[in-house]
Amino acid sequence: EGRSALGPTATPAPPSPDLRARYKIAYQQAMDAAKGGDLTKAATLLLAIVPEAKTFPADDLEFWLRNELTWLRWGQGDLAGALAEVDAARVVLDHGSLPDSQQLALRLHERWDRAYLLLEQGQKAPKASRPAALAAARDAKKAYDELAAQANDRDGVAVLDAFFALRTGDGRAAL
Repeated sequence: EGRSALGPTATPAPPSPDLRARYKIAYQQAMDAAKGGDLTKAATLLLAIVPEAKTFPADDLEFWLRNELTWLRWGQGDLAGALAEVDAARVVLDHGSLPDSQQLALRLHERWDRAYLLLEQGQKAPKASRPAALAAARDAKKAYDELAAQANDRDGVAVLDAFFALRTGDGRAAL
């Protein structure tokens, strides 16, 4: 229990063991569905846990559900849906009450995902809008790089650099 200017405040309760157990089951079923090629079923199984996870802003469960959904949407070729999940993950971080160190690590993850997805989207954009879309991807990568520098995350920067180089046809830089 803590104190605020308004008096005592309760420490937020973590998700119940029951929610964690249901998440583990849903996650395993989702991964089984994904391995079987049914990414829609996988997403549906994870989405069913999101409303309850949302009620625990001091926990990272909703963030990880959004991250898993990002990958499923990306696997479906739904870049707009994947980016919507990244946006939802950002909202989780913006409105959550996670410790600063955890917030930083998850914010890096959110920015990393945004950068690679925007690059993929930019490369698939119509020719006339491609330069602006690719500039948005570079801006997202720059935002990741700046935060990664603060966190001393050289490995993440190297992997994202390699991804960008590979996707833009610079195999030598990717190596």
